[in-house]
Amino acid sequence: GINSIVTSSMRFNMRWNYKYDIFKSEQFYNNRTEVVECEKFGFEGVGLVYDNQYYIVELPYRDSDYSMYVIYSPNQNDNYGKVLLDINNQGGLSSVIGKMKEVEVYFKMPSFTIESSFPLIKSSNSKCPKSFSNVSDQAFTLDNVYQTCSITVDNRGTSAMFDISDVETTLPPLRNPNTPPDDVT
Repeated sequence: GINSIVTSSMRFNMRWNYKYDIFKSEQFYNNRTEVVECEKFGFEGVGLVYDNQYYIVELPYRDSDYSMYVIYSPNQNDNYGKVLLDINNQGGLSSVIGKMKEVEVYFKMPSFTIESSFPLIKSSNSKCPKSFSNVSDQAFTLDNVYQTCSITVDNRGTSAMFDISDVETTLPPLRNPNTPPDDVT
């Protein structure tokens, strides 16, 4: 049988506009309690100040068609969810950028990867999708369909992978529904 099928996937791989300084071994406070050694990258440039306490730094991709924005604050107790909601309620980041003041920043950020997975379907004997119309419903079932996501950010740029895949089922051998079984004469 088949244990895994990728049914949909997307890849995103972009390089930054600028070359960043690389720091091979720097301290980073993980969850504000644990100190870990990690690679960081940084640059000297212009940042924006929002609400007199949040700094927003733009990291543009090649050709400046896209950018990643990093929001940080020197106050450890700040609520980032609240500031993102506030910016969204004002029409998004592009609407509030013109109202912010510019400041000189030297910004350092660790290379990181975010990985997550969550179930989209959890059921037994799900009907096969229309794209598998040459396979009968009895011969093809999906038990668990998951969406997985992996985003890696480092000094070179950002790469991301999103896919929807069946990862926890064993399928019977595929057969053509127009072919009679072996025991039929």
